[in-house]
Amino acid sequence: MTTMKILEEITSRSRGVNLREDNILFMISVKLKDIANDLGIFIMSSTQLNAGWKTDPIPDQNLLRGSKACADKIDVGMLALDVTADDREKISNLINSFGITPNVKMSIYKNRRGAYNRIFLWMYADKGTCRYETLFATDFNFNPVPLKECDLLTKFPNEFDTPREQEVEKKPEEKVEAIDESVELPWSGDDFEF
Repeated sequence: MTTMKILEEITSRSRGVNLREDNILFMISVKLKDIANDLGIFIMSSTQLNAGWKTDPIPDQNLLRGSKACADKIDVGMLALDVTADDREKISNLINSFGITPNVKMSIYKNRRGAYNRIFLWMYADKGTCRYETLFATDFNFNPVPLKECDLLTKFPNEFDTPREQEVEKKPEEKVEAIDESVELPWSGDDFEF
């Protein structure tokens, strides 16, 4: 379902009542959260920032453009910002000890049920390949925050852990049948209400 289809549905259900953009954005975020909870899946979305991102010393939900109420529904709130000269000066001692100058500052302003909250992750990003390496973390006052190393465990480890050198067992190709468009999806039809 596209954003335009969602907006059309909201407009038709509002029965001619004009809704403000912030109300529509909030309704969309509520619906996305409901879908994620119903299906037990992770949904990641993004939005734009207002002009305050250039000057605000604490990058948090107040920089969201449109509906700040969207921040109430999210589980994790992050803002990715370029590192400024002022930032580099404040973390110069950390840069010297790591030997790499970060070019991205990830502000973690909300982390529901998480150990790390209201911190900056200082990262080096190769923006051409979208690869990010977290170098170190600080709190919002630029004091170092120790991070614990962790291993990500997958639900089906053997499916993803096959070394490239080994031959992967080839399965016979399965026939792909046409998609049955008559199937009702959880977010389609008359069940889509706000």
